Amino acid sequence: MRARKSILLVLCGLIFTGMGCELPYGDSEPPEEIPPQTEILRIDVDPNPVALGDTTRVTVVIRDSLDTRFRYTWHPGPWFRVVGAPLGQPPVTDTNRVLLAVITEITGIHRIGVSVDNGTFPEGQSVSKSFEIEVVESKTAPQ
Repeated sequence: MRARKSILLVLCGLIFTGMGCELPYGDSEPPEEIPPQTEILRIDVDPNPVALGDTTRVTVVIRDSLDTRFRYTWHPGPWFRVVGAPLGQPPVTDTNRVLLAVITEITGIHRIGVSVDNGTFPEGQSVSKSFEIEVVESKTAPQ
């Protein structure tokens, strides 16, 4: 009985040391995670709240802002339009600042987003952040 237990222990040891299975990364360590390209430090919206039919300026502040390769993809949703950009696909700019026109008739808080990418990593490695803009009746908007 003792011999059987010993044989089983040896067999289990061989299996778990790689005789019967391979580790997912071979003998090497798992690949390191790719660090984010940058960090979105803050998003400024002025004015916020904004009146129906008016515009507001959005500025994204990132780390490494002197890197001229960064592109900003704006996701204004159905509530806003990037001034000067065609409707349809999310507009991409090489500047961290855009003017958004309110195109909704619905007051309230609307969530939109921006993605930042300098083109150095594969698709999907951009840094994104969402933020809120409040749309109010024109008589209640700050002057």
